[in-house]
Amino acid sequence: MWEDLEYAKKRLHGKGLTLIIVKDFRVLFESKAHGVSAFLEALDKFGDKMRGTSVADKVAGKAIALLCVYAGVGAVYASTMSVKAKQVFENHNVHLSGAGLWKKYWMLQEGMFAPLRRQSWKSTTQKRLMES
Repeated sequence: MWEDLEYAKKRLHGKGLTLIIVKDFRVLFESKAHGVSAFLEALDKFGDKMRGTSVADKVAGKAIALLCVYAGVGAVYASTMSVKAKQVFENHNVHLSGAGLWKKYWMLQEGMFAPLRRQSWKSTTQKRLMES
């Protein structure tokens, strides 16, 4: 599993990908798309074959973490990972590798808000969180 994860990590950075899924030294899926759509596409395409895979993702938030748990992913590397995602992975015994954690990432990078998340936040809430 760790060899697959190391391979996925190198390929993620080397090819400028946003997501790569590896199992038994074979690339099952790779993408340059942003957001959860690429992972959902892989899950739809591979279903149960996702069990035990190693996933390298550019940015892993709670949504990706929950999808990984649902899919039975065995190990995850993320260049940037939310605290909530890390908690989900740890609570479900998914192996983690070298992720930079953030708490206020979404507030600092407003342009990267997912559309649904953007709609649910009010400017007063954002201001309060940025000040904390």
